[in-house]
Parts: sequence; C-alpha cells; structure tokens
Amino acid sequence: MAIIFFVMGFCTLSFAQQIRFRVVSWNVENLFDIHHDSLKNDREFLPDALRHWNYTRYKKKLTDMARVITAVGEWEPPALVGLCEVENDTVLRDLTRRSPLKELNYRYVMTDSPDLRGIDVALLYQRDLFKLLSFRSVSIPPLKQFRPTRDLLHVSGLLLTGDTLDVFVCHLPSRSGGAKESEPYRLHAARILYTEADSILNIGFIHKLSLWEISMTIRPINLFRKYWKQNLLRQLLLLL
Repeated sequence: MAIIFFVMGFCTLSFAQQIRFRVVSWNVENLFDIHHDSLKNDREFLPDALRHWNYTRYKKKLTDMARVITAVGEWEPPALVGLCEVENDTVLRDLTRRSPLKELNYRYVMTDSPDLRGIDVALLYQRDLFKLLSFRSVSIPPLKQFRPTRDLLHVSGLLLTGDTLDVFVCHLPSRSGGAKESEPYRLHAARILYTEADSILNIGFIHKLSLWEISMTIRPINLFRKYWKQNLLRQLLLLL
C-alpha cells in the first residue's frame, strides 16, 4: 500500500498470471449535482447558495476526478474505485458516462443512505476484472444523540482467478462536535462492520477487502479482528 494523494491510496493484487488488480479508495468531498432534492439538505450546493455551485464548477470537478483516477492507474486503470461523499445516481452517471472517464467503461453500485445531507458511498468497477455478484447496503442504526449516518456498502464479485472478493466501502460518522464526543458513534459503526466482515469469514470466503474513508489502507480482515481482540480498535479509529 502507498499513499498517493492526501485522501487516496492504492493496493495492487498479483494473481498467478501476473494480472495487476489495483484498488483505489477516495473521499471526493461533496460531489453534489446542482439540483435541489427536497428530501435532502443539499441547499449549500446550489447555484444561488453561498458556494455558488454551478454547472461549470460541477463539470470541472467531474473532469478533475476522471483525470486523477486515470492517472492513478498509469497504463492500467484501477479495477475498483471506492468513493465517499457522492450525492446520488446522477453524479455517478455523469462521472462514468459524461466525463473523460467514459472511455474506461466503469460500472458502479452505491448506497441510498438516510444521511441528512444525502451523501453516500459507491464502488466503481471494471467488468472485465471484477464480475459483480451482489451488492447491498448495511445500515448503521443511529445512537440517540446522533443524526443518521451513511450506510456501509458491501459488494461481492468474482475475480479472473475464480475466487470471490468481498469489498466494504465505509464512510464512518464524522467527528463533528469533537473527536471524543463522536467516538462512540464511530465505534458503533465499526462494530457493525466487524460483524458483517466476520460473518463472511465464517461462511468460508477467501478474499476480504475493506476500503476506508480517510486512511485509504487496504486492511485484511484478520488484521481488523486482531485489533478488535486486542482492544486496539479505539487507536485504529483515531487514524481514520
């Protein structure tokens, strides 16, 4: 694993045939379209709002994102790209079909979370390297004093080797209000992730992968279990 750019990292898995399988995770920070959704608190990102989020700025962000994803892949585009803070299906369709990224023919799946701002997580994937089997959202029941947060995204697919790869795209509750105050909620979400991942281990899947919001580290699930058992998850979350 290597840190590429602030909130981005990648990992390359080598198969027996030396096929490079690159995984990228990126918090793209507020990828909103320019239209108001009455069910979401997205007014901050409208043309007449304080940020003056207009079509020109939106298209530029999509173009910049496409260039970064392409550059990370060097001559081989990433097989998987986990994205945090995307608003809806529209922005992902525009990214994959109406930006320079359209040449790479990515497909995507995403969550539809109860987050009040309407931000979600998503996974872009190359169909020739990752055959989608299933995907689902895993909800995080809010604690009493906290607002609803993003769902976890669990995606399962087949690799060229015939092995099954399970991916979790996670955007843990924010630290707004203070790191100490928000820690119980983040631990609550991490426990749910642990339970989900552990259930996959128990039914015998071979490959496990977790895409995290900020650290962008590809963590084998046995390392996650080790931290949990040693009561070091608290320290781990401070890095996320």
